[in-house]
Amino acid sequence: MPPMGGFGSNTGIQDAHNLAWKLAAVIHKQAHPRLLQTYHDERHHVVEETTKYASDLLFRAMNKGVSNLNNMDHLAITVGYKYSSTAIIEEDLTTHRMDRLELNGRPGTRAPHMWLKYQDKYISTLDLIGENFVLLTGEDNSVWHTAAQDVASHLGICINVYGIGSEGDFIEYEGSWGTVYDVTSQGAVLIRSDGFVAWRTKERLLNPHLILKQVMTTILW
Repeated sequence: MPPMGGFGSNTGIQDAHNLAWKLAAVIHKQAHPRLLQTYHDERHHVVEETTKYASDLLFRAMNKGVSNLNNMDHLAITVGYKYSSTAIIEEDLTTHRMDRLELNGRPGTRAPHMWLKYQDKYISTLDLIGENFVLLTGEDNSVWHTAAQDVASHLGICINVYGIGSEGDFIEYEGSWGTVYDVTSQGAVLIRSDGFVAWRTKERLLNPHLILKQVMTTILW
């Protein structure tokens, strides 16, 4: 990795972060070995673009010319990229912008931060992520909770379900979770343990159990 921009350590940590949960899932027979292919599918393009951007910074510092990457944002290169693989359920194929940091719950991107209140303490939505799959829903999440329990039991995995709202598991402190994650109060967002959104539904689903089972099976098997 070219030295300009300080991307080397970040890139290595991101590689390990992406692979660790997938490797653990395969070792524990919670996923098919083909899940490991998504490591290359997701990380190769990101690292390639990061390397090009770092090279561009180096060439500019040496007055060796300017590449065509000037429209890419430094922070977006670090945390604002988007994954595409079978471990992501895409919504659409529109181009993901890299000229600015834009995290809004779109599948393939990092789950955005927002402050929540829980038992008089303030925590980030990111504090809920890290060990298992996480399903964020509106405050009335009994249907989603039941669906997640059934699917998790069937596949031998864990899915943590958190309702967000004035009477949910967590109370919105700054802003609306629906606005931050671009969903309605009946929507849901599935987040992988590496903090990337795997799937999202913006509206109420008629059969959340069936859809969630299909989503998790597609991602893991």
